[in-house]
Amino acid sequence: MVDVAVVGGGVAGCELALRLDRAGRSVVLVTTSLDTVYTSEPPFLDVSELIGVAAKEAAALQPDADRLSRWELHTHVKQVLEQHSGVHLMQSSVEQLVPETNGWSVETWEGVPIEAERVVLAVGTFLNAVLHVGRTVETSGRLGEIAYPDLFHWLQGKDVPLERHSDAGKNDDGVAWTRDYWAIRSEGTPPFAVPGLPGVHAIGRCRTGCTTYEATVADATALADHVINDALDATF
Repeated sequence: MVDVAVVGGGVAGCELALRLDRAGRSVVLVTTSLDTVYTSEPPFLDVSELIGVAAKEAAALQPDADRLSRWELHTHVKQVLEQHSGVHLMQSSVEQLVPETNGWSVETWEGVPIEAERVVLAVGTFLNAVLHVGRTVETSGRLGEIAYPDLFHWLQGKDVPLERHSDAGKNDDGVAWTRDYWAIRSEGTPPFAVPGLPGVHAIGRCRTGCTTYEATVADATALADHVINDALDATF
């Protein structure tokens, strides 16, 4: 059993996993695609605007660059995570959570469960997402990335409060897109608890009230501090 299972490999999930590893916690970071961890929607990002620890470590791998492309940032963050032995990366699709005596079993479509004392949902804009690009409609949480519905339906079945959100933008070719997705109405301050699911937290854009990069990094920082301090309190 690991200390924390993080579901989602975007900004929130990667920042949280790295902070917990630095504090000596064991983490499994499970995501539907390891080829898109920490992927941003702008095609380029100014290094000076990166505030997360994972992003800063990633930028340090290319010290002469003032800007990083979406692919460069993803590649470098993945490399940083792989260098931290306390973070185990797993490519899989999470379907549901099953309560255990001392935590949760994170059940995956591939049939490989993850047992963890805590679970953090950091799935961004992938809960029951529908993406409209021009005349094309996709069940995607981000351009080109499918959003599987199983976890959303499981949360619905557990009466977790959910709220529909919408946003919009343009792809790299300048084509406008709109996206509908759902977010969890979790507690607005640490520990960002998911109602009705003890030991389960929601951070980043999959919770209501968090819509920006800065807020997402703040969520990851605050929850990491909470988990670390809570574990210390339990020890002493």
